[in-house]
Amino acid sequence: MYKSLGMDNKKVVFTLQDSDIKQEFFIEDINNILNVGEVPNLYTADEIEEIKYEMQKHIKKRDGEPLEVFEKRCKKNLHLLLFMSPAGPKMRQYIR
Repeated sequence: MYKSLGMDNKKVVFTLQDSDIKQEFFIEDINNILNVGEVPNLYTADEIEEIKYEMQKHIKKRDGEPLEVFEKRCKKNLHLLLFMSPAGPKMRQYIR
């Protein structure tokens, strides 16, 4: 999804319902997306080099560093929708 956001410059709406949360670490990833705009350590070093190489083809030098442009595009193009039911203790737990 992030490669589509950054390299292809596509807009994406990612929806997540509370029933989709199967593991608690999903909440940490969502929190990082909301606060920082990305998931830390999502890519290996080889994948980062691939992203830089591909981005150099799509951008001009004056636009900035390829990885920075990629990250800016990802933040700009991702829209996140969270659906939480107010009934039951799960929402209170997730908010904490």
